[in-house]
Amino acid sequence: MIQRKQTLWLLAAIVCFIITAMMPLGYIVPEVMGPSSTINGIGVVDGSTNELSFPFGALPIIILALNIAQSLLTIFSYKNRKSQAAQCTVQIVSIVVEYIACGVVIWLSCIKDTACTYGISWAIFLPIAAMVFIILAHKGIMD
Repeated sequence: MIQRKQTLWLLAAIVCFIITAMMPLGYIVPEVMGPSSTINGIGVVDGSTNELSFPFGALPIIILALNIAQSLLTIFSYKNRKSQAAQCTVQIVSIVVEYIACGVVIWLSCIKDTACTYGISWAIFLPIAAMVFIILAHKGIMD
């Protein structure tokens, strides 16, 4: 099971999801003087008070956790290749939904302060790498 190439690609996707969950996704920098806020998968950490807010109910981290669980389920359903391929497709759709949720979190965070700019972190691109790994796993399943 572990030596199959789709398992290795799915494990690489899990690593990308875990790193994404732990790293900040971006920063909200006010145009006036003041500390910047950090956006991560759980919510927004205010720079001045270090208070965590949940503008969208921590949806991005929930979707990341579901993607990790779905990847593990896909790895352990190696006897049913049709099911594995369908689960990979569901994961790709959920990554797109995660990006939409992250965009909404950023938009809701910046809407209250019209004088702010958003800076991205490198961790925002890890779900795209995970999507590539899942596509490679899907290709390995279908071969």
